[in-house]
Amino acid sequence: MEHLRKFIKFSSVLVILVFITKTTYSFQKSPKDSLKYFKEQASKFQKERKFLEANIYLQKQISYYKKQKNLLKYNQVYQQFLTNLIRTQSLDLFQKKAKTFMRRLELNPNENREVLARIFSLTGYVNQIQGNYKKAIKYKKRALDIHLIRKNYKAVASLYLNLSNYYGEIGAIEKSLTYANKSLSVFKRLKDTINMANAYNSISILASSQKNYSLALDLAHKSLKLKTYLYSANHYSIDNTYQVIGVIYTQTKQFDKALSFFTKSLNYRKRKYSIKHPLIASTYLNIARVYKKQNKPDSVLKYYNSALSIRSAYNQKTDLVYLYNLIANTHQNSSRVNIALNNYQKALFYNSKTPSDSTNFEQNPKKYINARLYLQSLKGKASVLQSLGDTKSLAIALKTYQLCDEVIQKLRQQYVNYQDKLTLANLSAEIYEQAVMACHQMIQKQPAKEAEYTGLAFLFSERNKASILREALQEANAKFDLPANLVEQERDLKINLAYYEKQLASAQNRKDSVKTVRFQNKLFDLNREREQMTQMLEKRYPRYYQLKYNTKLADIATIKQHLPAQALLVEYFTTNKKSFAFVVSKTQCKMVALPGGKNVKKIIRKYGRNIKTRKPVAYFAPSAYAAYQQLIQPIETYLKDKEELIVVADNALLGIPFEALISQKAPATVGSFAELPFLIKKYSFSYHYSANLMVQPMLRSAQPKQNSFLGFAPVFTKSAASSTRDDSVDPKPKSLPYTEKEIDKIIAVFKQNGQTNIKAVLHQNATEEAFKKVGQQFRFVHLATHSITNSKRPELAYIQFEPTPEHKDNFNEGRLYANEIYALHLNADLVVLSSCESGSGKIERGEGMMGLNRGFLYAGARNVIYSLWKVNDRPTSAFMIRFYQNLIKQKYSFHKALQQTKLQYLQENPQNRPHDWAGFLIIGQL
Repeated sequence: MEHLRKFIKFSSVLVILVFITKTTYSFQKSPKDSLKYFKEQASKFQKERKFLEANIYLQKQISYYKKQKNLLKYNQVYQQFLTNLIRTQSLDLFQKKAKTFMRRLELNPNENREVLARIFSLTGYVNQIQGNYKKAIKYKKRALDIHLIRKNYKAVASLYLNLSNYYGEIGAIEKSLTYANKSLSVFKRLKDTINMANAYNSISILASSQKNYSLALDLAHKSLKLKTYLYSANHYSIDNTYQVIGVIYTQTKQFDKALSFFTKSLNYRKRKYSIKHPLIASTYLNIARVYKKQNKPDSVLKYYNSALSIRSAYNQKTDLVYLYNLIANTHQNSSRVNIALNNYQKALFYNSKTPSDSTNFEQNPKKYINARLYLQSLKGKASVLQSLGDTKSLAIALKTYQLCDEVIQKLRQQYVNYQDKLTLANLSAEIYEQAVMACHQMIQKQPAKEAEYTGLAFLFSERNKASILREALQEANAKFDLPANLVEQERDLKINLAYYEKQLASAQNRKDSVKTVRFQNKLFDLNREREQMTQMLEKRYPRYYQLKYNTKLADIATIKQHLPAQALLVEYFTTNKKSFAFVVSKTQCKMVALPGGKNVKKIIRKYGRNIKTRKPVAYFAPSAYAAYQQLIQPIETYLKDKEELIVVADNALLGIPFEALISQKAPATVGSFAELPFLIKKYSFSYHYSANLMVQPMLRSAQPKQNSFLGFAPVFTKSAASSTRDDSVDPKPKSLPYTEKEIDKIIAVFKQNGQTNIKAVLHQNATEEAFKKVGQQFRFVHLATHSITNSKRPELAYIQFEPTPEHKDNFNEGRLYANEIYALHLNADLVVLSSCESGSGKIERGEGMMGLNRGFLYAGARNVIYSLWKVNDRPTSAFMIRFYQNLIKQKYSFHKALQQTKLQYLQENPQNRPHDWAGFLIIGQL
C-alpha cells in the first residue's frame, strides 16, 4: 500500500500548493515601476510553471519589502518563494530557508499565525518526502494547533488527513484510521463533498490494509461516485480512485477487474503527464502487484524495472529504496540469491544518511532515512545470507538480525496505539523466528561458541514475548518518581479513555451510529490530550524518558540469579518450521531443539481439545503422553532434582496446562485418571509471558497489609442458577450460589489463623465501582463471579459485577472490561480470578495470550491465578477453599499451594477428569 499512499499524498500536495498559491497575494499597482515589473515577471513565470525563473523575481520582491519593512507583503511573497522551492525539488534549500523564516515568524507569533501554520505544514510535507516522518508529523501537528485555535476547520480537517497518511506510512494503521475518520467527520460537518471523497479514499486504503475488503471497496466506490458527480471524466482525482479500486481488486484476487482499472488510470496519466512522470511509475508498480499475485515473476520484474527507470531520474531516495526491496524480494523468491542480495544492498545504500558501499555485503549503514524500509532491507538481506548456510554468511546474517532488533525497538517508540503495537509485534515475530534459527545453525557449526549463541538466541526469544506488556510495566515504573499530581492527572486520563472505549463498544454493539461518532470524537480528543501529556513528561523529566525507553533486557546470568536452586525455567520458542526449548537453571542454560516440526501444532491441539472436552481416559492418555514426548521428554535430563517448573510458553502452548501431561505411556488397562503419571505429581508449576517479566517487579507506593483479604462475589441471587461461571449466552448473568459459600469459607480460613483485616463484598454491594475503590488496599484479592472472553476483540472481555442502584438490572453497567483493568491501581501479591476462561483469549503472534489476567499484572498484581476454560460453580468453590487452606494454614508458597490443591483433588476424586483440576494456573513473579 505504500506506493499508493505516496500517490494520495502527491495528489493532496497539489491541492495544498494550489491553495497556497491562490491565497498568497493579489497584485496591486505600485508607483515604483521596478516592483510592478518584478510582479509581472513572477506572475508570468508562475503561469508558465517555470518556478525557478519565478523565484528570481520573487526574491527581488522580498528584498524590496524587507527594505520597506512591509512585513505582511514580505511574508506573503516569501511563502510563495518557499512553495516554489518544493515544486523545483530544491528540498535542502527549502529546509534551510524555511528554518530561518519560521524562527523570524515565531518572534511575533500572534501577528503571523496563518503564515506560520502554512510554513509548518509545508515543512512537514518536505520532511515526509525526505522520509523523516517523525519531523513530518511534528510540523503538521504544529500547524494543526494553530488552525484549531483559529477555528479554521477546513485546514484542520486537511491536516487530519495529512497526519492519517503519515501515520499510515510508519505502519501505525489504527492511529492513521482515527485521524482519517476524524477528518471525514469534519468534512461532513462542513459539507465539503470534494474532501469527503478524498477522506473516503484514505479510509478505503486503511480498511484494505486491515483486510476489510468489502468495506474498502464500498468506500472506494462511494468516493468514485462523488468524484464522478463533481468532476469531468478526465479529472486527476477520479484517476486517483481508479488506483485505489484496482489495488483492492488485486488483494481480493479479481485480477481482470484490477488490470481494467489500472489500464484506465495508465491511459489517463499518459495523456496528462510526461511518460517519465512519477505517477506513471506508481501505475507500473500496481500492475506489477497483480502479476506478483498471479506468480508471474518475469512480468513483475518488467514493470518494476520500468518504474525504476522513471524514479531513478527523480532521485527520491525512499522511492528507490522501496523499489529495490521489491526487486530483491522477487529475485529471492525465484532463488536468485546473489541478485537478491545485490538489490537489498542497493536499497540499504540509498536509505543511508552517510556514505556507504553498495557492494559490500558485510556493511550495513547505521544511519538511515526511512526506518520501515530499512527494516525490510535488513530482514531480506539477513534471510538471503542465512539461506546460504556457510559460517561466514550466517555470522553476517546474525549481525544483521541484531541490527533489525535495534530498529524494531526504535519503531516501538513511535507507536502509541495498542493495535499498532500488536501489528509491529506480529511483523517482528518473523524476524525473531529467523534469528533464533540462525543462532541454532551457528551452534551446530561452532559448538565451542554454544554459550554465546544460546545467549543471543534467548535474547531474540525474549524480544518476541509480551513486548507490549513489558513496555507498559516499564513505563508505569518510570512514572514512579514523577510528581504525584501529574501521575494522578495521567491516571484520570487513562480512566476516562477506558470509560469512553467501553461506551464506544456498547454503542457499536447496539449499532447506534450517532453515539458511535460522538464517542469516537471524544476518544480522539482524549488520545490527543494523552499524547501531548506524554510529550510534556518526556521533555520535562529526562529520567522518565530514559527509564521508559530503556530497551535493555535481563540476560541469562541475571535470570539465573533470580531462580531458586530447585527451580527450572523452560522457555519455549515455536515456529511453523522448528521449535526449541531454553532450559535455564541456577547453574546452566541450554538451547534444545524439539522434535516434530509442523506436527507439534497437531499434537498440542489434540491434547488441548481432549482435556477441554472431558474425553475419557482412553482418549486423553495417548494425547497427553504424545504432547509430553514433544515438550518435556527432550529436556528430561535437566529435570533431575528439580521441584518447580516455570513455563514460558508461546503460540499454541499458551492454551494448555503442562501439569496434566503424563510422563509414561499409559497401559491399555488403566482404570482411572488418578493412576496416570501426571507431571503435577512431581513438580509444582507456574507460568509467565516472558522471563524478563518474571523478574521485573512492579514498583509500589505502599505495601498492602500482611495477609489482608478482599473477597468479591455478586452471586446474582435474583437470577436463575448456573452450573458454570460463564455468562456468554444470556445477557442477564445467572445465579452463582456457591460463590457466596466460597467467600464465607475462605474468610473463615483467615479468621481461624488469626487474621482480622478481611472484607467480603457480596450481592448488590459487589459493584464495579466498589471494587475500584477498595481493591488496592488488600494483599489477597479474590473475585468469584462470571467472566467472558472475546477472541475477536480481547479488549471487550470482561468480569461481571452487580450494576449500581441507579443502573438496576442493566448488567452492561456492571462489566469491568479488559481495557478498564489496565487503569486499576492494585497492590496485591495475589489476585484470584475464580471465574470462566479468565486466562483465555486471542493469541497474538509475538505478544501472547490476550486474556483478562494480563491486565491485572499491569494493574499491580504480583501473581494471578486464572482459568483456561469454563469452570463449574460447585467444584470451583471447593477447589478455591482448599487452595486457601494450603496457602494460609499450611503456609505453602502460591505455586506449591496450587500443586497441593490439585493433588488433593485428584486423590479425593480419582474418576474425575483433568478438566476439573488442571485448568487453574498461576502466572507471576519469583
